[in-house]
Amino acid sequence: MAFRHVYIEHPVYISIKLKQLNIYSEHDQYTFTIPLEDIESIILDNYKSVITAYALMEITRYKITMVICGSNHLPQGICLPQHQYYKKFTMLNEQFKMSKQVIGRLWRNIVKQKLKNESTTLSILNRPYTSNIEKLIKLVKPNDVNNVEAQAARIYFIALFGQDFQRRDENPLNDVLNYGYAIIRSMISRDLCAYGLEPCLGLHHHNYLNSFNLSDDLIEPFRSYVDLYVFYNMQTFNKGLSSSNKKLLVNMINGYVYIDNQYETVTNAIHGMVSAYNNCCINKSSRIVLPEIRDEK
Repeated sequence: MAFRHVYIEHPVYISIKLKQLNIYSEHDQYTFTIPLEDIESIILDNYKSVITAYALMEITRYKITMVICGSNHLPQGICLPQHQYYKKFTMLNEQFKMSKQVIGRLWRNIVKQKLKNESTTLSILNRPYTSNIEKLIKLVKPNDVNNVEAQAARIYFIALFGQDFQRRDENPLNDVLNYGYAIIRSMISRDLCAYGLEPCLGLHHHNYLNSFNLSDDLIEPFRSYVDLYVFYNMQTFNKGLSSSNKKLLVNMINGYVYIDNQYETVTNAIHGMVSAYNNCCINKSSRIVLPEIRDEK
């Protein structure tokens, strides 16, 4: 099973030899070699790096998530396997055939779990307004027609990061949060493609310019995990997206969440959630397993 997460910050030359990823670093004057079957993800954070077409082909064949960062060091694109699943057209039909009622209930379940995780996060950190979010959970209806998710978000982020915090502001904290969310989003997108699901067909998100609407739906219950991780490392992350902080964020996916009656790594939890969503599409069911944040105090 793949377990390595590769972060590249200096100019390198990437190639393949004997099923090994070869990374030649001019900075270190050394070639690093990693078996392809061991790699879960690659974050390429240097636009001067060079990669062969054969390496790109093998990376997708081994279902490795590759995130490409821009000159601002934020994720700009994702390289994903598109033709690994042998029933791609079948799954596309299954997605199209999902009824509005099933889609509405699925989105309700996702929003409720997101709010539960927000409430638990505030409780773990002894922050205020936990009860306010708990009350809102009961108000979530199919399709979240009353937009309870947004009401909770306004309470949650102020309680977590203070009265002056705004998610839309450009500051080091938001850069760190966005980087963390982007890592989780890329992992979800990879698994959706591996199951033959079309990531642009979302439940709630329907932006025609967004190729990953479904990823943006399924990431919601994971966001509080990222928030909690960032809060615990706030003193470090206040310095912004340094190379050491980006490595720390990549390591986040080795942490654990509770899903389907057991603790799993974030990577395995994503596998389990996407597998459950795949079954929802086939069985036209809204029964999906989602990650939980638990207060073990």
